[in-house]
Amino acid sequence: MDVLGLVKIRIRRGIGLAVRDTVSSDPYCVVSCGTQKVKTKVVKGNCNPVWNEELTIYVKDLSVPIILQVFDKDTFTDDDNMGSAVIDIKPLIECVRMELEGLPDGTRVDRIMPNRDNCLADESPVIWNQGKMTQDMTLRLNNVECGEVEVQVEWLEDEEGFEEAMAMDMKIEAKDHAKWKALFKKKTWHDRFVNRIRHGHS
Repeated sequence: MDVLGLVKIRIRRGIGLAVRDTVSSDPYCVVSCGTQKVKTKVVKGNCNPVWNEELTIYVKDLSVPIILQVFDKDTFTDDDNMGSAVIDIKPLIECVRMELEGLPDGTRVDRIMPNRDNCLADESPVIWNQGKMTQDMTLRLNNVECGEVEVQVEWLEDEEGFEEAMAMDMKIEAKDHAKWKALFKKKTWHDRFVNRIRHGHS
C-alpha cells in the first residue's frame, strides 16, 4: 500500500498526569500507528512534564488509528500505564487539501470541538502559519484517573513529505514521486473555504 503522507507530532507537555510512584511519576509518551512506534524521553519526577519533542510517523491507511500512550518509567518492574488517547488527523487533512495559499500568518482555518467521538479536552484550532497548516490539540487521556497532553500536529503529503519519507528509508520508489505530488488535489475544499471567508463565517 502506498504511503499517503507523514504526520509530525510535537509532544509539548503533560498536564496533571497520574501519580504512579510514591508522590510523582517518571512519564514518557509513545506514539504508535500500526507497526510503527516512536517515543519521547523520560522526564523524572514530574506530573506536569515538558517534552517539546517532535515525533514523525508515516500513514498508509487513514482507518488505522494514531494512538498516544503515556507510561511511568520503572527500573525493576514493567512500566505503569498513565492513560492513552487517539490523535484524529482527519480534520487537519481536510484543511490541508483545501490547497490554500497566501493567507495571513495566524489565520484560523477551522476549529474542532470536543465531543464523545474524539479525545479533545478543549477546542482544537487548525492554524495557517508560515506556509504550513498545523492543529493544536489538548488530549484527554482515557483509562486513567486524570491527565492531559498538549500536542501540535502537522500533515505532509507533498514533495517535502516525500523527501522526509526517503530520509526515513521507507523504500518509496522514485517513480512514485509524481504520484506523491499529485495526491489529493481537491479544489472543492478551497472553494468551500473561500465561500466561508466571503460570508464572514469563522
